[in-house]
Amino acid sequence: MACQLVRRYARGRTHRGRPFAAAVAVVAYAVALGRHTPLFRLLYRAGLNSIRYPEKWLMPAAFILIVFAAIVVERFLDDAAVRRSTQIAATAFVVVNAIAGDATRGVATSIALALILFLRGRLLLALLVLFVLVDLGAHVPEIAPRIDERFYTEPPAIARGIPPRARLYNDADWQLARMPNPPPLPSGARWERVHNAMFPELQALWDFDSVLENDITLTNLRPSLELLTLFQNARFGARRDLIPMLLGFAGTTHVVTLRDPASPSDPVRVVPLPANQRLYFASELAATSRIGEPHPWPRGIAFVERPFAPSPARVVGVREQPSAIDVDVDAAGRALLVIAVTPHKYWRATIDDAPAPLVRANLGFQAIEVGAGRHHVAMRYRNPLVIVFGFLSLAGTLALAVIAATDAALRSRAPRPRPPRSATPRAPPSES
Repeated sequence: MACQLVRRYARGRTHRGRPFAAAVAVVAYAVALGRHTPLFRLLYRAGLNSIRYPEKWLMPAAFILIVFAAIVVERFLDDAAVRRSTQIAATAFVVVNAIAGDATRGVATSIALALILFLRGRLLLALLVLFVLVDLGAHVPEIAPRIDERFYTEPPAIARGIPPRARLYNDADWQLARMPNPPPLPSGARWERVHNAMFPELQALWDFDSVLENDITLTNLRPSLELLTLFQNARFGARRDLIPMLLGFAGTTHVVTLRDPASPSDPVRVVPLPANQRLYFASELAATSRIGEPHPWPRGIAFVERPFAPSPARVVGVREQPSAIDVDVDAAGRALLVIAVTPHKYWRATIDDAPAPLVRANLGFQAIEVGAGRHHVAMRYRNPLVIVFGFLSLAGTLALAVIAATDAALRSRAPRPRPPRSATPRAPPSES
């Protein structure tokens, strides 16, 4: 259908949005191809080096093309030649999908496209309802599935015994994901198990942090991916000796382990790790390249690029917020404060209000070096792009509002067409 519309559209008619839609689609598609084209390298050399997942740039192209296609279809609803071409295209679409083995979905989609262009009135509405039932019936096992609001509002039993701001490692989620034959459960029971096991990212609903979780959204930064890879190799490989050390690096305070995967109401249990802290002073330093060595590392070890002999130090007080950390410390000499926060270019640190460098520690976290004496260490996360693009979004919203108001005003001032005069001649007035 798209090919037929474009062919007919390009031959006889023009639209001012076509160059814009084509330009956005081409540029977005080129960026989405990532390292497979020279454009990606050119963008990096120009300073745009924050594109971690280029395939997501295909979304603006899809949005623009969908809107543009809707406008084009609306213009051509009454074009008989396009309707005949679309009928041929829809039939061909059915045949192709039938050969490819996806006949049901292909037929349903083709019928919907044909109905939009060929039918009118109540018959169109009835057949579109039928299309939805056919198209979704094979994929949705129940009518109007809903999740009870208590799934999001009532904390599970295991959450009631965990203090706020605890850092959870959900080992049960990993175990169940790697289980070759998990016990079959009905749809409702599976969701109950997800709720009661606090599978990621549900723990955030009850003010818990998660560590070493599965990267479902593919948004982990490289340091987190490297740490997670090391942990997975230790957890499901032959390096179980690394697990306590890596959990300590992440500041893990509780581990959720699998108890009974067949039980929706009580699938897991919680093991507390009270000795782990999100912040600690390293008692010994080693090179990052040695983090995977089979060595009985002492508690309080930290791995950095340039190790030194740290002096004793202690944390006096801590105040944490989502994008700010304030720490009061007391050090006997040169020391290293390790903080379980993922390295990122927008984190900044100060010691007694003076800028201080942050270094990468323990593969996936950060550290800051402090000197002898009492100090106030502050870390702040500030992304300037949030403010810039916030203003751009506000400006775009205001521009759309002005355009809408201007258009409404012009329409209200436009002269209304007068009704046509009757073609019947008037009878001459009678003489009295």
